[in-house]
Amino acid sequence: MVKKLICFLITTIFLLSLASAMTTNIKVKTLPFHEVQITTCAPNSASFTLYERFKETSDEYGDVSFDFSSDKSKFDIIIFVKKNGETVITKKYLNSYSATEDVYIEIAPSSFEFIKTPEPEPEPVVENITEEVSNETENLAEEKSLFSGFVIFGEGGILSAKVRKIIYYVVGIIVLLAIIFFIVRMLRKKGVFNKSDDFKVRKLSELRGNDNELLENAERKIKEAQDEIRKIKNEDKIALAKKKLEEDEKELLRLRRGEE
Repeated sequence: MVKKLICFLITTIFLLSLASAMTTNIKVKTLPFHEVQITTCAPNSASFTLYERFKETSDEYGDVSFDFSSDKSKFDIIIFVKKNGETVITKKYLNSYSATEDVYIEIAPSSFEFIKTPEPEPEPVVENITEEVSNETENLAEEKSLFSGFVIFGEGGILSAKVRKIIYYVVGIIVLLAIIFFIVRMLRKKGVFNKSDDFKVRKLSELRGNDNELLENAERKIKEAQDEIRKIKNEDKIALAKKKLEEDEKELLRLRRGEE
């Protein structure tokens, strides 16, 4: 039972670690149509520790984007820009970027002038043909504006994607602690933690039993010694009595001879 609970706990921790992984968007602006290689690694580490590696070709404006998913809170970046297999420029960014914030980096030779990325074109607005359709659209817009005031998650919501990542991470930790508390409570009910206490009490009673046995043996030996002493004393008295008897007999014989 305990082994099953431990396996369940390990599996839960693994799943929570996957669920709590944060995704960071890394945008790079560089030379157009160049191969961009990005390596994420451990920050401030004496030995190089690789997290993840990406490779993509920049578009006509020199833009390229990557999504880095990890449970690491900090990371460094190394960028290689290549053309036809030859390195054009490389740079290390040892800034210990935070996983909760998106990253934007511009990298190119000093003589290169970056190409501005055009803004996305606004979506075309369809004009209402009839007055009824216009009124319905206005009503829907009012309802949407009222509803959007209560929106927290999603596009246009109060909480951004970064804040949601942190909330998911905190919720995962709370769920993990709740599971650990539930398992410990279940183990206590089954008496797993009381076995050691019972063992201590049993050992203490055994020691006390041994002490009683030793005490009884000591008392028995003392009693036997006292009996031996009494026997010795009685034997001395008997010897003295015999000796006195012999002397009296001799005296009696002597007296009888004198009379004769």
